[in-house]
Amino acid sequence: MSTTVLDSSAVSAFCESAAIMLAAGIQTDEAVSLLGENMEDGAFKRACDGVYGHLIAGKSLTDSLRDSAAFPRHVVDMVGVGEVSGRLEPTLRTLAVYYDEESRLFAKIRSSI
Repeated sequence: MSTTVLDSSAVSAFCESAAIMLAAGIQTDEAVSLLGENMEDGAFKRACDGVYGHLIAGKSLTDSLRDSAAFPRHVVDMVGVGEVSGRLEPTLRTLAVYYDEESRLFAKIRSSI
C-alpha cells in the first residue's frame, strides 16, 4: 500500500495508459499489472501493485484506487462515475489530460519562482 499520493504527471500517465489498454480490450486488473510490471521500484510501481492487489481481491477499480491511498480523491470519484455510467475509458482519458495540464502548470510555476 502506498503512503503518498502520486504527483500529477504520474496520475496522468496511469490514467492515459489504463485508458489505452482498456480501449484495446485488456481487462482492468491485467492493465494495472502491466503498468507496474516494467517499472523500477518507486511510488508509481508501489501504487500499481497496491491497486492490482485490490483488483484481484475482487474490488472495483474505484475501491482499489481509494484503498491504495495513492490517488487524489478527485480521481477516485471520477473513476467511480465512469464505472457507474459505463464510460470508464473516456473518463480516464479526460483525467489524463487534466492531470497532464496540472503537471505542466506546476512546472511553469516552479520555474518562474
